[in-house]
Amino acid sequence: MKQYTVGELAKKAGVSAHILRHYDKIGLMKPSAISESGYRLYTEADLQMIQKILSLRWLDLSLADVQKVIQTEQPDEIHAALRFQKEKTLEEIERCQQMVRAIDILERQETFQWQQLIDVNRMIRIQNEYTDHQRHAKRA
Repeated sequence: MKQYTVGELAKKAGVSAHILRHYDKIGLMKPSAISESGYRLYTEADLQMIQKILSLRWLDLSLADVQKVIQTEQPDEIHAALRFQKEKTLEEIERCQQMVRAIDILERQETFQWQQLIDVNRMIRIQNEYTDHQRHAKRA
């Protein structure tokens, strides 16, 4: 069975050795073995695990959420995490679109005035509060 050192696994996975040591420290991904010299040793299964972790991190899940999903491996838990991240991503897209619209409005002005930026920001915040209120009302 092929075993990898921290550096070898880090290189194969495209992460730093520091990340692997951190994941070991927090209990997210322990090495499969420790050599007689005290070096962490990893297997192909560990390479698969780090790829799962990196995929969940790419979806912007926190390390705590990654650990929860990895430990349970329950499809419902994974789908719930994915839905939550999708919601957060869609909200961030909306926020970015609002920023672009605000910048478009401000760019059309002949001269920049702080009050215009303040007014646009206030209008967007009010709109977001209304949207949040509607979203919470639907859940209740």
